[in-house]
Amino acid sequence: MEGHRDPDLERAWPLFGLSVVHRDLLLREATDDDVLALARVVEEGVVEAGNEHFMPRLLLGRAATVEERFANFLRYHWGRRSTAAPEKWDLAFAVVLDGRVVGCQAVHTREFPVLREVHTGSYLARRVQGGGVGTRMREMVLELSFGHFGAEWATSGFVEGNERSRRVSARLGYEADGIELLAGVGAGEAVKSHRLRLSRKGWLENRPSWLDEVNWTGVNAARTFLGV
Repeated sequence: MEGHRDPDLERAWPLFGLSVVHRDLLLREATDDDVLALARVVEEGVVEAGNEHFMPRLLLGRAATVEERFANFLRYHWGRRSTAAPEKWDLAFAVVLDGRVVGCQAVHTREFPVLREVHTGSYLARRVQGGGVGTRMREMVLELSFGHFGAEWATSGFVEGNERSRRVSARLGYEADGIELLAGVGAGEAVKSHRLRLSRKGWLENRPSWLDEVNWTGVNAARTFLGV
């Protein structure tokens, strides 16, 4: 399911060696091939028609052609890799279900050695939504953040009206942390986003026991590379 990975590339860029596996579900730092697969997932649609405002950051400013949209998608991912450092890093895990890329689970931070805080965000192909994959992949990166990287806080959020996202966060122990306005997909449109915060204590109280079955690869090398 993981496919071939070049050991020389992993030694030079240890994040490409970081992967998390639970049964049929694999999370790995997205390669260029994965990024193209993710672009196709986004192009096919990750929200129902009429609910595009649930993903304002993802869909804002979409270019007119598929080629331009894919190029912008690549630019974003190449850019986040190039700036990875202990002061600021942005991991984007390709979510691979039964060998097929179906979404992305991101975790990013700034000044982690001081703040010990991460922020998560994700999207998932519509065809696999509602089956628990979204919850599992969030729990896997929370375990990475709290259990392996030593985070004290994790933040997330949901756009008002996105009840599925709200319920997942509530089940994991997140608490309300204020609101913010985001630019939506329409000209001059703003949407309300609810910020959420999860403490280490809250995570440990709600941590699912199935995480003990997860296989972790490349965590120590990633920790060193990120200065954790």
